[in-house]
Formats: sequence, C-alpha cells, structure tokens
Amino acid sequence: MKEFSDLITSLLEIREIIWVDAHSQGGPEWVTVEEAYSYATEPLPQIKNVGYILFENEEYVAFTDTVGEDTTGTVHSIPREIIIEMSTLRRGQNHDDEVDRQ
Repeated sequence: MKEFSDLITSLLEIREIIWVDAHSQGGPEWVTVEEAYSYATEPLPQIKNVGYILFENEEYVAFTDTVGEDTTGTVHSIPREIIIEMSTLRRGQNHDDEVDRQ
C-alpha cells in the first residue's frame, strides 16, 4: 500500500490556501451594544492551510494535510468565495540544512 500512497501523493498538487474565516461572539450572557459593535467591526480572521488537493470545482477546493499509507486526515472543503489567495508549492526543493532520514 505504501507504493500506492506514494504514487497518489506524488500526483496531487500541494497548495497554500489563504482564506477568510467566519466568526461569532457571545454566549448565554447579554452584552452591551458598545461591546457588540466593537466585536462586529473587528476584521475577519485570515486562515492559512497547506495541503494535498483532492478535488476542486468552480464552487470549492477540497484538500487534506495528512496522508498515510491508505488513509487521509481531515478533508477541508473551502468555498472559493472566501479564498483570498492560493499558491501551488513546488516539490523536490533541497534545503542546505536538510538531513536525509531514509
């Protein structure tokens, strides 16, 4: 199975995706209008993910950040409307301080 996993991951693009997340504030307690306004005017958080692209269409991009021999970790599906930037990362770059651990 390791050969299959290596083949699949070698074919999948690796991308960094920067997107805007939704957020909310509050709980069972009441807040003042000033507190609510202060939170409402804060900028939305920008999130960065790096992962293997599993699927994409005009609506969304789906990726995972972890691949095992025959399993994957969580699959994230991000709507294109909230994606700010997407960059394809290059494979095979050697780093001066990289150690061969095989």
